[in-house]
Amino acid sequence: MNRNTLGSNERLKSEKSITALFEAGKILSVFPIRLIYKPHPTSEKFPVKVGFAVPKKNFKHAVDRNLLKRRMREAYRLNKTILFGEDQNAFPGIDIMLIYQGNKPEEFVKISECIKELLKKLSIRIPAAKDHANRQ
Repeated sequence: MNRNTLGSNERLKSEKSITALFEAGKILSVFPIRLIYKPHPTSEKFPVKVGFAVPKKNFKHAVDRNLLKRRMREAYRLNKTILFGEDQNAFPGIDIMLIYQGNKPEEFVKISECIKELLKKLSIRIPAAKDHANRQ
């Protein structure tokens, strides 16, 4: 069943997880988006947790930040199967933060292409990430 959803149970909301992600996460970058990820062992129904951020430093108006976050959420929602295929439950636990790094708003197509490329890069690195999470 192909349901491209992004529910609240797939969102990265825990302050503890976010802090750990920024302290010990690994970074991938395709301008204008940076992806930070950290694998972890989990037995949750949705092992992939994702968060989105747009710095206030680059975009002073909340309406601009919200627009970019909406575009990133939609691009991730449509392309997340690149990362774990159709069976998300077989995937190891991983926390992901997508951060918009540019200083001018990009169109949805550009953001979507960047997120596709980042997810492809991450899917290549996941076997190493899976081994790392199992050792901890």
